[in-house]
Amino acid sequence: MILLGIFLIMGLLIPAGAQEQPADMTRVEGIIAVVGNELILLSELNDLLAYELANIGMESPPDSLVIELRKNMLDQLIDDRLLLNYAKRRDITVEEEEVETELQNRLDMIRSRFSTESAFVAQLEAEGLTMSRFRTLQRNAVEEQLLKFRLQETLRDEWRLQVTDADIDRFCEERNDEIPDNPERVRAHHILLQLGPDPISKAREDSLLGSLKTRLDNGAAFSSLAREYSQDGSASLGGDLGRFNRGSMVPEFEAVLDTMEPGDISSIVETRFGLHLIQLIDKNEGSFQARHIIRLLEMQSDEDALFEMASEIQQRARSESLSVLAREYSADIDTRSQGGLIGIIPVSGITDETVKSVLDTISINALSDPIKQQDGIHLYWITERLAAGKPECDEIADGIRDLLFREKLESKIRELLDGLREETYIDIRL
Repeated sequence: MILLGIFLIMGLLIPAGAQEQPADMTRVEGIIAVVGNELILLSELNDLLAYELANIGMESPPDSLVIELRKNMLDQLIDDRLLLNYAKRRDITVEEEEVETELQNRLDMIRSRFSTESAFVAQLEAEGLTMSRFRTLQRNAVEEQLLKFRLQETLRDEWRLQVTDADIDRFCEERNDEIPDNPERVRAHHILLQLGPDPISKAREDSLLGSLKTRLDNGAAFSSLAREYSQDGSASLGGDLGRFNRGSMVPEFEAVLDTMEPGDISSIVETRFGLHLIQLIDKNEGSFQARHIIRLLEMQSDEDALFEMASEIQQRARSESLSVLAREYSADIDTRSQGGLIGIIPVSGITDETVKSVLDTISINALSDPIKQQDGIHLYWITERLAAGKPECDEIADGIRDLLFREKLESKIRELLDGLREETYIDIRL
């Protein structure tokens, strides 16, 4: 089933409980397990199994593998039912508005995979689904997904799990072979020279976004306007940026989100990427969920003036600090305040061959010649070369801490599930 494959690949389909299905479908499909008062249908298991086999990419998998996968998939479905029942017993709920918002995002995302609305409807009909039935199935899936997420948040707070420095040291000693080697890297810095947005381009895009804001205020669908007018990769998703952690977007973008409530639409926001209209979907202490419409700005293109500025910087660099010059000249908001520091990066991972060659060959603290790139003129330098090999434990402590926290949380959830299995009536009929 084409649509089912899309739902699974995007992590969108969480099988709904059999009590949501008509009774005649239950008889036709067959019940393969009973978990408390919940039923698991053969079609649910077959759908998950088909997806897993497609991921493996084997045309004729051995029977032993299929049997093992079927068992694992059934265990997964049983665990899902147990957790959902437990969440309901704990009176954990999700707001109707949150379900509807997430449902609309999901429907927009699925629709965006089709060239037209009629193509989407035709595919639904080919799979024996009406739009109403499809929406009901997706709504059930969204509600279950959000319930499980809320349950996990509740349990995490109750269990007060901690990862100590001793835990991290023990990991580095006992599981060192799990730590991948670092490639050769450099601590890289740059100064980005730009003349700023072209005034005519900026005025044109500002006027366009102003008219779109008026349409949104009058009830136009944000996702529809984003698909038509936005100029980045999120356009096909109705402008959906997904859920992202605080600190992962430029400061001026997140500063606006902090002032908004779910459902609000911002005025025009300017960042180094362009001009935005932003709609906040959800936020909490650690993350945001939002979508946007972005219009890119043309930059002024007087290259002679930029190269003259680069020459002036090279002259001053003979006697002045490069980090001070970066703070004075660089147009890169993200790195300017840090003296031009881009970060520690693997040279092998740089796609621009000119930049890669420069960073691979220049001496420590030597300023490169100006390099013309799409966003302006760059001057690069490096302050450290790091040889390939195992990273120091303190260098990757944050990553290890996250890994160990997830392992502890998964272990506690597994303990909970084992207890729920003991106390819950489970009848496997496969």
